[in-house]
Amino acid sequence: MKYTTPGARRAFAAAIAMALIGCAPPEAANRLNDQKDILSPTAESRIGAFQRSMLSEFDIDLAIDVPLASPADPARYAHDLMERRRVGAATAAARGVLLLVDVDARIVRMEVGPDLEHVFPDAFVSRIERDQMAPFFREGRVGDGVEATVELLAARVSEAIAQGDYSAEGDRQHSDFSAGAGATEHAPIGGDGSRATAPDIGQTYGAQASPAAVLTTYLEILGRRDAASDLELYTPETRALLASRLVTRAQQNNESRRLESVIKSARFVRSDSHAVALFDESRDVPPYFFRRGPGGWRLDLATSANSIRFDLQSRWFFIESSGAYSFAFE
Repeated sequence: MKYTTPGARRAFAAAIAMALIGCAPPEAANRLNDQKDILSPTAESRIGAFQRSMLSEFDIDLAIDVPLASPADPARYAHDLMERRRVGAATAAARGVLLLVDVDARIVRMEVGPDLEHVFPDAFVSRIERDQMAPFFREGRVGDGVEATVELLAARVSEAIAQGDYSAEGDRQHSDFSAGAGATEHAPIGGDGSRATAPDIGQTYGAQASPAAVLTTYLEILGRRDAASDLELYTPETRALLASRLVTRAQQNNESRRLESVIKSARFVRSDSHAVALFDESRDVPPYFFRRGPGGWRLDLATSANSIRFDLQSRWFFIESSGAYSFAFE
């Protein structure tokens, strides 16, 4: 079973490459309007690539606006902006999404086109804003927050496709680009940097007797929404990685739901010192890596972070060798 050269990797890489050189419909151009210059050139480039890939992969027109002055009514402003800029015109239906980031008022608004309301209902949008965007924005990492939010939106679309609730085909059912659907959330930017954490459990979660026990314990941690980085369950490299990254409730919810649905089907391939948990071949659930050291087995999320990425269909692929774990993929 080979995992190193999936067609999904090639397709997504091509989509990103085309986006980066500007091969997008004219109506999809200029969808990133950062009047406050809060995004770095690198962030702008990556977000622009995501926008174009969302359009080519899912037929979804994503616009991002950072206004110079705070609008008096964010909901009305977002609605009018979608209509004025025809966000969704490049799609086969009214499939536009506008992400409004008001830095001065510390408000985030996501406006959803009428033909996407069933995919992104108000409750989902509000949860994404509160649990995903707001934590990133509190730490002043707006670019990272936008990128992470786009990834979750893509994951939601993939889920809807799998459930038969969404297709990139179809005719326009509405003449308006915005019907007022969406939600507004206060998101302090550059504030106290609070993280998504459960009550402190310190060293309660230590090394385990087997990789299977590690994975079960990790699912429990996700269920508690604990973002502590210093747990002995993790390898030293993983602890260092988590200490440097922001972990949001939305990310934990997403991973917990995904892992819980497949954990019983996990297949463990192991050597004396390393192990890998593999799932089905659909590439929807990435492998988990484990390393044995003093006291037992630990979870190696650092290898996952360094070697695995996801395309817009939320299928995983390797960007570099899995090193000491390569035996599991031969």
